[in-house]
Amino acid sequence: MNFVWHGDIVLNVAMSGGGVDWPWVCTLAAIVCIAWVMTSRKR
Repeated sequence: MNFVWHGDIVLNVAMSGGGVDWPWVCTLAAIVCIAWVMTSRKR
């Protein structure tokens, strides 16, 4: 559910910045994925 929310923020920041900063987007995506895997493993 939070993936759409994070994606909207990334898109808004990228579009307001006038371009997509792919290294930052990839890093943020990796952090979100790792956090999701860790939380899912704890359950």
